[in-house]
Amino acid sequence: MHYLVVSPTPLFPSIGGNRALTLAMVRQIRAAGHRLSFLYSIQEDTTNQANLAMMREVDAFYLCAYSFNRRMEETNRAMMRTIATGATINYALDSWYDEDVGALVKLIYEKDPFEVMLGNYIWMSKAFESVPDQVIKIQQTHDSMSNRLLKLAKQGLPPSFFSVTPEDEATGLSRADINISLQYGEEFFFRTLTDKPVVTLQHPGPEIPFAPMNVPIGRKLRVGFIGSNNQLNIQTAKALVDALVHMPDLAARIELYMAGTVCNIFAVAPPFLTLMGPYEDIEKIYNVMDVMLNPMPDGTGLKIKSVEALHYHRPLLATDVGGEGLMSPYPFHRCASLIEVLGYVKLIADTPALLLDLQKAGLKVLTAYKDRLTCASAALTTPQHFLDAHRARTARSRSIPCGAATLSLYEPSLESGIALNTPTEAWIAHAASCVPLGGVWLDLSSGCGVRDLMLAQTCKPSKIIPMSFDPEEIELLKLNVLRNLGRELFDMRLLGYATGAVPGFGSVLCVNNERIVSPDEGDSVDPNQTIPMIVLDQFLNTEPRLDAVILDSVDPVPTLKGMEKTLARCHPVLFAEQNSESLENWAREWGYQISKKEGTSGLILTPPSQNTSPKILDVA
Repeated sequence: MHYLVVSPTPLFPSIGGNRALTLAMVRQIRAAGHRLSFLYSIQEDTTNQANLAMMREVDAFYLCAYSFNRRMEETNRAMMRTIATGATINYALDSWYDEDVGALVKLIYEKDPFEVMLGNYIWMSKAFESVPDQVIKIQQTHDSMSNRLLKLAKQGLPPSFFSVTPEDEATGLSRADINISLQYGEEFFFRTLTDKPVVTLQHPGPEIPFAPMNVPIGRKLRVGFIGSNNQLNIQTAKALVDALVHMPDLAARIELYMAGTVCNIFAVAPPFLTLMGPYEDIEKIYNVMDVMLNPMPDGTGLKIKSVEALHYHRPLLATDVGGEGLMSPYPFHRCASLIEVLGYVKLIADTPALLLDLQKAGLKVLTAYKDRLTCASAALTTPQHFLDAHRARTARSRSIPCGAATLSLYEPSLESGIALNTPTEAWIAHAASCVPLGGVWLDLSSGCGVRDLMLAQTCKPSKIIPMSFDPEEIELLKLNVLRNLGRELFDMRLLGYATGAVPGFGSVLCVNNERIVSPDEGDSVDPNQTIPMIVLDQFLNTEPRLDAVILDSVDPVPTLKGMEKTLARCHPVLFAEQNSESLENWAREWGYQISKKEGTSGLILTPPSQNTSPKILDVA
């Protein structure tokens, strides 16, 4: 097939995450055997050398001039609208778009027809209207642009990038046949805006041979941070340096190396900081680093620098935002703050051998990441097959009654072996009688979402947190939630995970006709063990309340051990779909009252009175 890629950013030099991502996708498409033409709308600086490098990457190369006056004019108009109406600063969807791009796209199609068009960023989405309907249109979103400037302003950052209303973002998304997001939270948000398929397809990254770990012996710990000079990186770099200035004992034990155009913000570097500037050979930078940091406090999209560190086999320490999209179960990839990241730096400085453990953990995260990437890449490299599968998935549906309402549900295919698993209305009514209205529910085995949607209708919860590790069940769950307008109730952050007593990875096994995740017991990186297993306490520590938990596994005790602080704090009712001696022993130890679920082998575990703690724990 022939692809046309339209991009407002060049491929070289690859000094920013958006450039590295676009280059990686170009290479992924060509590696799949497709012919590729590349149209660069010159919206960032380029050179003859960079253009020649781009020409070598593709089969045909086109340049389209761009006038930045349109951006300045639109900024002024947006500011005037804000002053006049008090609304959030947003641009019109097509205000950055140049009609010359569409004219060139049309000319390319006439001279050298293509079957697939890959666009980058929604402000370029109008270019899709320049080609016939039979051309498959794929849009790489890079970031969510809805009210983006408002989000940045809340962090004290100036208006420096594109931003639109959710309604305009919906229009931009609907121009494509397939939309690609970089992380799962944005995917579900996009799905609320458009009926067109949305898939999370993350940065493929370079294939780098394994690099041995650097363990500092007789020298200071080398700590790296890489970034372009966008506002979020500037804010992060300044905060990192400022924090180390105020931590002189730690600063004296490390060497902080900063690379990329973000270095330009420092006129004078403190003694612990080495400014490497823009880089030509990124591999050389990673090879000398002991550990990489991404302590971003906020932001959208996938953090390419975090993915890149794992591909170069360097240990990574990141905030929850910096590790977003990695789906890592490990706490050092999900730190609550910059100070917590630096706490891990101090721990490594005290015990350098920990770097080996961090590298092994990073390899496991990377293995699981590549497994998800392989599954999702059909949207990019075989788009017609992806669209056919989407149509087949939404072809089967049926309605079921739920109280006064009716749910319309997509059904799994017969070949999938997945069932809707519809609970009885009596079970739902009994569950509702055990939990107050407006409660928060955690369902650790949500399947295709039927039970959770019935709970939403009957129990009137304030939030439902579904959980599933099966990709096909997750897809059907998302489709069913959106079809039945339950999206405001659903917190999707646990989809794709399994649970356990300790963080790690596991593989899917079938035990007594039930699919479970068996945890990894050793240090090896098994390509089959790609399901991240999380400790729920870490993911629920900011949840103000939790009223009910549905347990549906042969042995839920490891999961319960991983959420003991949450149980001690929130006292939820536990609905166990299966009975076991170990569960009953755990319940007695914790002071839960045990009652049998009539007509089933399950249990309902009622917590002790709110006036008494079920178990004395240090919950600090």
